[in-house]
Amino acid sequence: MEIAEKLGVTAPSVSVSIKRLEDLGMVERWANPADKRSVLFKLTSQGQTAYQAVQNFQQKKLELVLSQLTQAEQDILFQLLSKAFNITAIPAQINPPVNSAQV
Repeated sequence: MEIAEKLGVTAPSVSVSIKRLEDLGMVERWANPADKRSVLFKLTSQGQTAYQAVQNFQQKKLELVLSQLTQAEQDILFQLLSKAFNITAIPAQINPPVNSAQV
């Protein structure tokens, strides 16, 4: 699956972001030998270090938030987030609204 599809953004947006990360030394990319129209990329060691730093920051932030909640509140939060994630995982069955000016 293309990254753009998975992220819900346009392919040019992904290309620009990957180029910026490449310029910063966070990723390296190369032509996909199986499909010349696409590229492969991976995090460099600098990118892996930055990724780990972000993960650690997010973990500490989550721990801080949860430390302010009782166990019962944490349970309710988990139930609500689980429900929200399950709902968003369902493929859209509703067409987007039509702008009446376009009709």
